[in-house]
Amino acid sequence: MKQVVIILLMFVVTSVTAEQVRDNAQEATGNVTVSYDNKADHLNVVAERASLRRVLNKIAQYSGIEVMFDDQAEETVNIDIQTISLEDGLKHVLKGGNYLLRYGRNEQNQLLLIGVMVLPVGENDRSGARRTVAISDEAYYRAKSQLSQEAVQKMDSASERWQLRLSEMPEKYRTQLLQKVESRLLQSATRQQIYVKNMEKERKASEQKEMKRQERREKRLQGLDAEERAAFDQGQDEAGERMRLLLLNQ
Repeated sequence: MKQVVIILLMFVVTSVTAEQVRDNAQEATGNVTVSYDNKADHLNVVAERASLRRVLNKIAQYSGIEVMFDDQAEETVNIDIQTISLEDGLKHVLKGGNYLLRYGRNEQNQLLLIGVMVLPVGENDRSGARRTVAISDEAYYRAKSQLSQEAVQKMDSASERWQLRLSEMPEKYRTQLLQKVESRLLQSATRQQIYVKNMEKERKASEQKEMKRQERREKRLQGLDAEERAAFDQGQDEAGERMRLLLLNQ
C-alpha cells in the first residue's frame, strides 16, 4: 500500500450564507474550457461566470485527480490560467477557498497530487463532501479509454494518478470495482456487436431492395426500342425530381 499524504490548506474569508451560495450556483451558467498536457502536467483553464464544481469536474476528467466537493462550497468563478502546473492551477482556481490537497507516492517514491476536497469557507466538517463522479463510473470510462490506447504507450500523469488511487483502496473493494468494470465493458462490447449486426442486416436489406427495383425496371424495359427506353428513363427522372421538390416544400 503506497503512502498517502494529506495536506490541509484552509483559508478563512468573509463567511457567506447558504442562500448566497445557492444564488451563486444558479447564476453559474457560463462557459468552461479546460485542456491538460499529460506529459508536461500543464493545465489551461478559461471560465466565465461558471460553476466551481463544473470547473473542477473538467480538470478531474483530464488530469485523473479525485474531487470531493461539498455543495455548500459552490460559487461562480471567472478564471483565465495558461500553461501552469496542475497543482498551481488548482491553487489558483481555489484561491481564497477552503480545501485539502491529497498526495500519493508513485513508483519512484515521488509525491503526486491525486485528489482535492473542497469545503465551505470556515468549515472543518468533511461529512458533506461527496465525489463529483461515482468511482464506478470513473473506473469504467478510464478503462474504456485505455482500451483504445497502444499497450506500449508510456503511462501519462492522469493514468498514474488513477493507478495510485486504485492502489489505496482495500483489496476486496478494488477487486469488486474492477469486476464491475469488466462486466460493464463486456455489456458494452455485446451492445456494439448487436449494433454492428443490425447495421449489416439493414445494409443487406437495402441492397436486396435495390436489386429487386432494378429487376422490375429491366422487366418493364424488355421489348422497348432505344427511343422508348430513353423516354421511359426521362419520365422516371422527372418523377423523381417532382418527388424531391415535394419533399423539400413540406
